[in-house]
Amino acid sequence: MKQGITFLEDFKLGHYMKIPPRAMFMAQVSSTYVPLPHITLAKGNWSSSCFFFHWVSCIHIWFSNSLIIPIYGPCCFLWDDICFIQVVGTIISALVHLGTAWWLMETIPNICDRELLSPGSPWTCPSDHLFYDASVIWGLIGPRRVFGDLGHYSATNWFFLGGAIAPILVWLAHKAFPNKDWIGLISIPVLLSATLNMLPATAVNYTTWVVVGFASGFIAYRYYRDWWSRHNYVLSGALDAGLAFMAVFLYLCLGMWHVSLEWWGSESEGCPLASCPTAPGVFGKGCPIL
Repeated sequence: MKQGITFLEDFKLGHYMKIPPRAMFMAQVSSTYVPLPHITLAKGNWSSSCFFFHWVSCIHIWFSNSLIIPIYGPCCFLWDDICFIQVVGTIISALVHLGTAWWLMETIPNICDRELLSPGSPWTCPSDHLFYDASVIWGLIGPRRVFGDLGHYSATNWFFLGGAIAPILVWLAHKAFPNKDWIGLISIPVLLSATLNMLPATAVNYTTWVVVGFASGFIAYRYYRDWWSRHNYVLSGALDAGLAFMAVFLYLCLGMWHVSLEWWGSESEGCPLASCPTAPGVFGKGCPIL
């Protein structure tokens, strides 16, 4: 569902950029087949191929998303200039990412190893662990032993039925109460797709997202429409850039000098027993026996 929604988002961007639908569709299909040479040369290493395919698709989507900025931005850019800026920026970003990754792996001991890292360490690599866990679930173990008749989470399949019925309930409620305008604003696909990125995000990430989203999408959109139409997209990019800048800034000013800040936001969230085995007869250190 996530890939389908992202596919439709790209078509929306193409519509805003006045790209013909057939040309946009061919661009989407051709970009999908970019990883095929890598899959051929991988000699059966499907995990590496899937990872490469995932990031090629993400880069393609990010490249398309950033092309819409000139439409909302206060300045007028030529498409040739935008394409040149994108290509140069992509090359610089790739080199910086690669150099930073090598530097971190060489300078930070036990990076991404949660068992050897000290409590409260920020170098736990939650996104990489999530990708690895998903590969194990869907590849090594198999969905049947997790979400099927052989697994412990087969009841979660009922949510597929709930997701199919929920839009119908909203439609019936809108027909039964036509004077309630707020019912028409309920979008079940938007509500459900928002949970796709819940992992590895935490409750702090989602509460701040709800507050900022409500202030921007409801208050500013309804009462300050001119400001919203001119600055909202730029503000979104500024918040993303500010987050990345502060992460680097805090590491250079505090992390390199082994200065840590202890406060409620730095404490780990979630149940400490979430990683314990649930199968009978399987034991784990510090876990209860089933």
